Amino acid sequence: METIVLSVFGDRISSRLDVAQKVMIVKVDNSSIKRKELRLLNNVDILKKLDSIVQLNPDILICGGITELCKKKLSNSKINIIPWVQGYVEDVLKLYLDGSLTKRA
Repeated sequence: METIVLSVFGDRISSRLDVAQKVMIVKVDNSSIKRKELRLLNNVDILKKLDSIVQLNPDILICGGITELCKKKLSNSKINIIPWVQGYVEDVLKLYLDGSLTKRA
């Protein structure tokens, strides 16, 4: 089973990870979605926000803009990052599951 975390603003990928107020957690098995959950990131402090994401133990993080600090912290936690993504969350998730969205960081 794979865990995908997407940074969310409304129904779109948030423009920047460091200001995202929530994430969508998606559990996938053989390219089939098993569970989706939205979770608030109540932390204003970016390091605490990153810790909250790391605690979700994702395999993949899909986000918009990302700072070097965020990228290093998440990469050091063995999280594969697909940054600089824009669009509706459901469309982006479908692209990822179809194999059209790949790691760029």
